[in-house]
Amino acid sequence: MPPSSLQSRANTCGRCLRALARGPATYARATPRRWTSSKARSLQHNAASIKQSSAISDARRAASSLGTQQSKADEDGYYVTSLGNATPDKERVLLQPDNLFHSFSDSPSPDIRRRAAFMKQHAYCPHPSHQRTRQVDQPGDPEDRKPQIGAKAAAPAHVKHECPDCGIPVYCCEEHWMDDFESHLEVCHTLREINEDDHDLRSGRFFPEFSYPGSQRAEEFVLNMSNWDTFMYTRDFAAVDEPRNMRQVTRLLTYPTTVASVLHELSPYNIRNKRLTNEGLRSFAALRYSLHPPAQGGDTSVAGLRPSPPPVRIFILGARAESSLPRDVWIQLTHCFPRSRFHLVFIGPESMANRDDEFPLPARTPQNPFGGIVEDRLGGSMKITTFVEYYHTMHQTGHFAPYDPYFDVFMLFHPGLGHPASSHEWEETLPLLLETKCPVICTGYTEWDMERDRRQYYLRLTEQLLSELVKMVFTPPSWVPQLPFDPPDTVSIADFMLDDKHGRHPLHHSRPFFTCGLSGKEYTAQQYKERVDLLARGICAELGWAPNKGSEWDKVVGVFAPNTIDSIGLAWAIHSIGGIDTPANAAYVEWELEHQMKDSGAKCIFTAISNLEMTLNVAKKLGIPKEKIFLLELPKEITGGAATPKGFKTIDNLIEQGRGEKPLEKLKWEKGEGKRRTAFLCYSSGTSGLPKGVMISHRNVIANTIQIATFDSVYRNTLNDPKSKYKYQENALGLLPMSHIYGLVVICHATVYQGDGVIVLPKFEMASCLSAIQDYKINVLFLVPPIIINMVNNKPTLKKYDLSHVKSIFTGAAPLGRETADSLQAIFPDWKIRQGYGLTETCTVVCSSIPDDIWFGSCGSLLPGVEAKIMSVEGQEITGYDQPGELLARSPSVTLGYLNNEKANKETYVDGYMRTGDEAVIRKSPNGHEHIFIVDRIKELIKVKGLQVAPAELEACILSHPAVADVAVIQIPDEAAGERPKAYVVLSPDAQGIEDNPKLLMRDIMKHVEKDKARHKWIKEVEFIDAIPKSPSGKILRRFLRDQDRKDRAKKGPKL
Repeated sequence: MPPSSLQSRANTCGRCLRALARGPATYARATPRRWTSSKARSLQHNAASIKQSSAISDARRAASSLGTQQSKADEDGYYVTSLGNATPDKERVLLQPDNLFHSFSDSPSPDIRRRAAFMKQHAYCPHPSHQRTRQVDQPGDPEDRKPQIGAKAAAPAHVKHECPDCGIPVYCCEEHWMDDFESHLEVCHTLREINEDDHDLRSGRFFPEFSYPGSQRAEEFVLNMSNWDTFMYTRDFAAVDEPRNMRQVTRLLTYPTTVASVLHELSPYNIRNKRLTNEGLRSFAALRYSLHPPAQGGDTSVAGLRPSPPPVRIFILGARAESSLPRDVWIQLTHCFPRSRFHLVFIGPESMANRDDEFPLPARTPQNPFGGIVEDRLGGSMKITTFVEYYHTMHQTGHFAPYDPYFDVFMLFHPGLGHPASSHEWEETLPLLLETKCPVICTGYTEWDMERDRRQYYLRLTEQLLSELVKMVFTPPSWVPQLPFDPPDTVSIADFMLDDKHGRHPLHHSRPFFTCGLSGKEYTAQQYKERVDLLARGICAELGWAPNKGSEWDKVVGVFAPNTIDSIGLAWAIHSIGGIDTPANAAYVEWELEHQMKDSGAKCIFTAISNLEMTLNVAKKLGIPKEKIFLLELPKEITGGAATPKGFKTIDNLIEQGRGEKPLEKLKWEKGEGKRRTAFLCYSSGTSGLPKGVMISHRNVIANTIQIATFDSVYRNTLNDPKSKYKYQENALGLLPMSHIYGLVVICHATVYQGDGVIVLPKFEMASCLSAIQDYKINVLFLVPPIIINMVNNKPTLKKYDLSHVKSIFTGAAPLGRETADSLQAIFPDWKIRQGYGLTETCTVVCSSIPDDIWFGSCGSLLPGVEAKIMSVEGQEITGYDQPGELLARSPSVTLGYLNNEKANKETYVDGYMRTGDEAVIRKSPNGHEHIFIVDRIKELIKVKGLQVAPAELEACILSHPAVADVAVIQIPDEAAGERPKAYVVLSPDAQGIEDNPKLLMRDIMKHVEKDKARHKWIKEVEFIDAIPKSPSGKILRRFLRDQDRKDRAKKGPKL
């Protein structure tokens, strides 16, 4: 193989080599970056690598004239070659290997003497007695030892004194050098090596270490890049024994080997040694696949034909010295990937510095608009193109488009993204790199340098990263207003709802908060506020509580009653003294109530006459005295006029008691306390069976109230009376349970906050509901799908009532089918049928539709302040439309977590997001806005009339039946309830004799559930099967059962 020096001379211009031979001075003038000792050494290192090629070539030319004499000199000693105008035979001084050290100022090499002069003109003395000459920008910076700029200290002084040990100008005088000698010793040895290496490069000796190996067959070697020794061994380099020779050869190879070490499939950067993250591995996966194509095929037969892939494009941005490397150095990159081709693209304003006379820039033409210099005769596997231009200018014209992460990668050699002197140069480029979706590799001089670049990168591009790299985060459409202010975290819900300064509709102009839809009883907004205050005083007097004594968990109040006009007033009174309201579903059976009251740690219970007996039984079991059972009053239309049982205090009794008490002190909360303190403890069914307590903070409720009001304001503002200074108001139907998060937040807080009135009904009865809508001229109906289905199926009944004041309905808690929505719209064409989606864990609404953007089947658009992700089963983030995955939501309304259930918290609350367990897709509506569609349920909960039923709970109950060996419960469609539970049962061997009358056994299993469970949990159907389908791990495969049930129903056909 001919010496590589001949090839390098042929592929690199002489002027460039001469410019590089002049050392850092050339670069210091051209680059805006500030010099540090580490950067100076690195640049000397790289510049010296190029200078040696010139020295090699001069030595080879001298060899041709000196003949055998030169050969002897190569063996016995070194020559110092003047790079000026001296002839090869003149001024040639022989240097032996032990005579390489010379002071820079007295060096035999003119360019080293020029470098010494440049240092003395520009470098400053590092002695700590001088003032700083620049800001400290990294740990260990020598400037950090000096006094701050402006402090009293000696003026900065240029270096003059050369250390006799390293021969380089380092201090302004010998005294400072001696005084600071210990500090200088840290770098003295390295500087001496640089001194001797630079003289070695100019010695004129022959450099055998630059004879590079050629290509190797892929199957004949396994590349090892753990260190330089293993790399050179596996690449079949000639042995390099001397440390100086190793330093010389690795200087040139550093650039291509760095690229190869990152991209190669055998890269030393991997997950096992934690030098590569999972995200980094994903970024390189596509590129590594292209760089290591399969070995089969590719022969000359027809069977072996395969298309040749395009070359891998490596864009080297901000190119400088790397673009001037001898081309046989870059060809070494192709030998690391013998089955791939490369196209190196050097881009940067300095990519052709000092090479203009030998490589004049071509004219810019339509065919070559940026004047690229193309080198395409570099073997069969590499092509190099150089552009003297900024990358962002070329990117914006689409010159390199399209980009492909399988074949494109960007390389930035120590770019200084975070360096004060150069960071501004990258501001336009970095966002464009994100657009390409291709890997971007950066190097740095030190780990700190790399960390600084990374910090600057994220600081400058936070918004771009969220929208590009994290584009999978969906946000509200552009028409949705921003929140008017950040939800406060220093006030309670009561203060927020009852004080005008927090943005609510003025109290004096608000409609009565709550009106009984049966009796018409109501209080004005001002009266209601007073009742809350008096009730709080009465509770404190009765129970010995105080607003700022104890934690919220010392003041937990259970509420077990139907809807009343005082239910929310009670909650606000509890909040005003720093307590917790834990509302229980009025339809609970005894053990369910016991579980909630025990789990929450309730200290007292507010109930109603209709629920009193069960409450007393539970209180007795839990040790709650009868004196701590209080009553919420129901209208006589429910109680039949029955008197309040003796021995129990009612809400009105406590309010009267409060009139005789002193005003309570205000809550003294520090910043963030409203975000941390639990206000409501609502129970949500889970896959484990038992309901879990969801801790809802004050700020959670406040945030969702503001979010709903801001979202709805877009449409409501169109209804404002231009003659009035007040905003639009309406009456809303308060039928849904106030113990359910939908009724609790959407109806009882967001509606009241906007100045509307809520017409309260304790339970659903078609006649009383329609009568209230008519009598109180209700404008918006908050419903659930089963009630809507009931209305659609009772058209004659609907015609008996005047429903003309209804403008819209809002449905939630369970999906509303498109068919049902179409049927309702056909009956009431003017109604706006809206749908929303939310959970207890998100403190209600995540997304909602508005009257101007309704799309049946959709749950609408995200509310302000809400972000959503769609995640695949494999855990990958989905960024496109119509691709199903689990919906994750992040919002200031996302709750604190589950009470005493760390396992569930870790599964549900991940990195600030709440995993909903629902499968969703994002689609664009005809109006061009993103809508969320809920398509399936991942958590497998069954929703009966909007109430959650856990299959595991029912399975546990059914398994206790003596005839059951195994069971699986799924949801089936139900016209009235939306969904109902169905049980697939495997009979035990002992029960086989009962098979003669299976219907009797089915009914017996249903009764077994009915005696222990609430009505909405009753089993609708039972089917006997031979075995429950399960995964290898034992998990029930409910999807198979749901699919089988759908097929069976399809065969039976629709019911008439």
